[in-house]
Amino acid sequence: NLIVAIIDDGIDFEHPEFANTRFVHPYDCHTNQEIDTLYGPHGTQVAGVILANHHFGQIAGIAPRVSIMPISHPIDPNPVATGYGTQLAKGISYAVEHGADIINCSWGSPWKGSATNYYYSPMLENALENALKDGRDGKGCIVVFGAGNGEDLQKEIYYPGNQHKESLVVGAID
Repeated sequence: NLIVAIIDDGIDFEHPEFANTRFVHPYDCHTNQEIDTLYGPHGTQVAGVILANHHFGQIAGIAPRVSIMPISHPIDPNPVATGYGTQLAKGISYAVEHGADIINCSWGSPWKGSATNYYYSPMLENALENALKDGRDGKGCIVVFGAGNGEDLQKEIYYPGNQHKESLVVGAID
C-alpha cells in the first residue's frame, strides 16, 4: 500500500521490469501537468532499484509491490535561470498532496551558499519542511536524498540532504 514518489528525469513506463507496476498520479514539474508518459534514463534506473520485478533476471528491486508516483523535471543546462529549485518544490508539494509515503530525490548539488547552488530556493525549503513534518497525514514523509557523486563526496554531502537532519541520505562506494 506504499506510494513512492520518484522526483527525477522521468520513468520509462514500458520497460519490461515494470510490467506489473502500479503508476499513480504522474506529474511534470516543468509543465505543471499530470501526464501519462514520461521517460528518463536516470529516473528509470532509480525506479528499477526500487521496484524492478525480475522478469528478465537482470535486477530485483527492493520493494517490487509498491506503487510509484513518477514526478519528472527536465535536465537543464542552465538550472539557475529556469528556477530548478522552484520546479522541484512543486514536485515535492505535489507528492505530499497526492499521498506519497516516501519521496525519493536522487539529486543535489554541493552546498556553496544559495548564490551558486542551483537547487536552493525558499520555496524548496518550505516544501521539504512540509513534507518532512506534515506529510502522510502529519506523520511526515520519508524523504530520501542521494549523498552526492564521485570525488565531491570526499568533501561534503550534497544539498539538500545536508540541510535536513530528518531526511535519509544514501551514499555508495565502488
